[in-house]
Amino acid sequence: MRLLKVPAFSIILNLFLLEPMKMVVLPRYIQNQEKTFGEL
Repeated sequence: MRLLKVPAFSIILNLFLLEPMKMVVLPRYIQNQEKTFGEL
């Protein structure tokens, strides 16, 4: 059972950690891309 709980727990952690990071990092990354394309 522990073997099943650990991946599920890590997946839940990843969802809670990665989703906010996507919400924060992706807009900044997109803005940076737009700036570089705008400069080109």
